[in-house]
Amino acid sequence: KRIKGYPEAQPIPESLKSWDLWCGPQEMKEFSSMFHPFDWRGFHLYGGGMFGDWGCHIIDFIHHYLDLGLPTKISPKALGDYNKISFPLNSHIELDFPSRGKNKPAVHVVWKAGGDHASSIDEKYLGGKKAPGLGGAGTLLHRKQEDYLVHRNSHSGSSKLISANKHDDLKEALNNKGPGNDHMESFTQACMGRGKTESPFSVSGTLTQVLNLGMIAEYLNTDLEFDRKTQKFIGNKVANTLLSGPAPRKEWADHYKLA
Repeated sequence: KRIKGYPEAQPIPESLKSWDLWCGPQEMKEFSSMFHPFDWRGFHLYGGGMFGDWGCHIIDFIHHYLDLGLPTKISPKALGDYNKISFPLNSHIELDFPSRGKNKPAVHVVWKAGGDHASSIDEKYLGGKKAPGLGGAGTLLHRKQEDYLVHRNSHSGSSKLISANKHDDLKEALNNKGPGNDHMESFTQACMGRGKTESPFSVSGTLTQVLNLGMIAEYLNTDLEFDRKTQKFIGNKVANTLLSGPAPRKEWADHYKLA
């Protein structure tokens, strides 16, 4: 459901002990079932929209293995029914990552979400063969000068080579099995000292930064240039203010301090 304003107040359910605690340091709106238990993620005030929610399950593949780091440009191309209350149901964002040294050329990432942006595969990769099903979410990785692409499902799914030619050498490289545990079990086991998590903060921290940069571009609905060294936006004071966000509510000030 698409809305352009905050929902009307509803009685707080007995199962929710403290609405104040749920809101945390963020501005506290009146309770609504449109916030809790699920749709909070669709509001700029409390969540990250599809990019912030699903981005960590989709672009984590390319971000980690290509060592992308932070982007230098974020461009919202299409935000359906844009407003500053809730994230769009359909979105198209593009991010540019610079060259990062030997065998790490610049990367252009295209993010599309929503029913208006169904994915498809260029005929040059199929050679007349029927296009495979892509599922509901995933990544298509390709180099323009090559005749193949890699399709990977979301949530650490398997990778599949799509090409009009055989490329047996590349197919073998994609046979590596992923981690046996899901990410939640992996995190729990690591907390108990049983091995290392499959998604350590050294990986997820920078990925989270990328998602936040994309969310800021969505909120402002404008192209943004970003300096990877200073970790600041170039020529946009409003965007830089959003990097740290609003001050916590007075009741939370002593419990919430930025490092």
